Amino acid sequence: MRDSQVFCYGDVISLYCEVANAKGFLTILGMIDDRLTVKEGSDTPYSIPVRYRDCLFRVVPMLRYSAQNQCVNTHSTVSNSIRDVYFLKKLQCVASNERKHNLDEIKKMNNVEIAYGSVIQLQNVKCNKYVTVSKKVPAIMEKNAMKVYLDREGNEGSWFT
Repeated sequence: MRDSQVFCYGDVISLYCEVANAKGFLTILGMIDDRLTVKEGSDTPYSIPVRYRDCLFRVVPMLRYSAQNQCVNTHSTVSNSIRDVYFLKKLQCVASNERKHNLDEIKKMNNVEIAYGSVIQLQNVKCNKYVTVSKKVPAIMEKNAMKVYLDREGNEGSWFT
């Protein structure tokens, strides 16, 4: 049996936020919507919201995205020549292998202790999307902050230390 005070990959957590004008849990707005919000009305972390499952996030290890990013970037610049089509097919195969490797990594690292300073990702339990920060797009409510949203595959913006 593991120590309950130790933080491990695969643990499911909820994030409670206390800002000057709002208190509540970080939650998704639905299965299709990619926005995150703070579910207000929770005066303390112990007053759990009705749809608490929307507030749950699984801690997973840092996943790789280099081949997937290269595939997306190359797809828009490829011509119809046989050589380019062959290269794109090869790149899609590598990206698919990278996705499989990521899934294997999640399974392998399950219940492994997280060391201080390790990079993690947060995957919503209900919709399986990753919490992601966009460095290029400002937040809707606070223009000086970065936009936080859900991404189906995740990317480098999904890495947190």
